[in-house]
Amino acid sequence: MPRLNSCLLLAVSLLAFLVAVCQGTVKITVTKDPVSGETYLRPGGNIKLICTTDQQGKLLRWEVSDGNSTKSVTAIDSKDLKLSGGSNEGRSEIDLSNLSGDLGGTYICSDGISQDSYNVNVLDSKTLIPVHVLENGTSSTVVLHCRQRLQPKLPLIWLRNVGDKDYILNHIPAEDKNYSVSTDEASGYPLTIKNTRRYPSKNGAYTCRLNTTGVAGFEDGENIQTEVTYHTTPDVRFGTEAASASRSKSATKDEPLTLVCVVSGAGQNPIQWSRISENGTKILLQNGTDERHYITRNEEFENRNESRENLERTSVLGFNTVLDEDKGTYVCETRNEYGVASQVVELKVKDKLAALWPFLGIVAEVVILCAIIFIYERRRNKSMVDEEEEEPMKGGDIVVRETRETTTRSRK
Repeated sequence: MPRLNSCLLLAVSLLAFLVAVCQGTVKITVTKDPVSGETYLRPGGNIKLICTTDQQGKLLRWEVSDGNSTKSVTAIDSKDLKLSGGSNEGRSEIDLSNLSGDLGGTYICSDGISQDSYNVNVLDSKTLIPVHVLENGTSSTVVLHCRQRLQPKLPLIWLRNVGDKDYILNHIPAEDKNYSVSTDEASGYPLTIKNTRRYPSKNGAYTCRLNTTGVAGFEDGENIQTEVTYHTTPDVRFGTEAASASRSKSATKDEPLTLVCVVSGAGQNPIQWSRISENGTKILLQNGTDERHYITRNEEFENRNESRENLERTSVLGFNTVLDEDKGTYVCETRNEYGVASQVVELKVKDKLAALWPFLGIVAEVVILCAIIFIYERRRNKSMVDEEEEEPMKGGDIVVRETRETTTRSRK
């Protein structure tokens, strides 16, 4: 048994050795100018990455990752990056001169079997990749990201300028639900914005800044930052209630009707009404289009304090009398400098007696049921009467027959 275990151990070791030999080893060595042993580098320096493999004849390939996507080094168009070797020499070099953040990232060298990587961390504003947000209307929660070409990532400080003052959003108390900054490195330290209004006063430019506290060589407090923008198209809804989300409207034939469109964030840009025809054509509706339609505003709603705070405006499409041909799809649309926003409502036209038909149906069912019961009872009663009329006749016949038999016996 001990000999068997020794043989198995020897076989496993030999197999591991053969796998290692077949796979080979890719290794990246680095030289820096100026020489530095720090993880994070200042811009302007030079660095050379030398990749080697012990698998002769293997083609060496370089890729670079910015933390979100990976691309071939050959796709980078920069005079400060020079690539040499890599065909069949078992060696390839990348020379990075005049270092800047946009040349930073994780460089990966592979021979198709094994690979090695090295993080080039350059601390300047170009190492930050802003992810701008353009929302279609207002969302209750918006998350802003500022990606880093760094490994490991540094914490971010988020700021917002109001007037002439920068407010650090990381310092806002946790009970304040307007802003929150994540402390999770894996997620990239994003900023979460809570919108409590229909149209946010929180849209605009935000600043994400690297927190270089404790990073060697950056004790002078230099601000390494970039700008992230959050913008929205106008917010459009039907109805004056904030919770209104209906996409259909029912109207009664020959009765008046109004469709109210509430818009926020469009400035003084016009609000337009249109109707979608059966063939898909959009027909613009205006005052004077016909005598039965008109367009006006709900000034009473606009003058409310909450409406003024949310910069809300209204447009009311009115029908003096609704007809069957008015049913269809209606669109309320407006725009601002960031795009167009619209909402659609489906108008359904009902007959005046539409609500009466179910009641009449129930009445008809009751009448029919009563008629069936009446006919059934009448036939049943008639059958019983006929049976009662037949019973005495049958009984008398028996009596007469018995009497005759008695009389005959007596005579005998």
